[in-house]
Amino acid sequence: ITLPPGPYTRRRQSGCYNELHSQIPTMHQSIKMPTGLRLDDNRPLVTIFLDDPHHLDVKDLRADICLPVSFMAARERAKHGASQAA
Repeated sequence: ITLPPGPYTRRRQSGCYNELHSQIPTMHQSIKMPTGLRLDDNRPLVTIFLDDPHHLDVKDLRADICLPVSFMAARERAKHGASQAA
């Protein structure tokens, strides 16, 4: 698969791979975005499975959940800065 280009923010999760899907809404709500970045709804989320579940205990499995981010336009940054100051 060829992914559209652009930056991602990564969060490493440990535990059962079957529970990863339930972590995504929590990530969207809890992520602290650096100034000038926003989540990018136009690109796919990427999950990178780091361990083979046939060779490790479930509690030791690791995966990186990568959420796409993009740079805010100047107008959007100004609006975002004004709303946080209020």
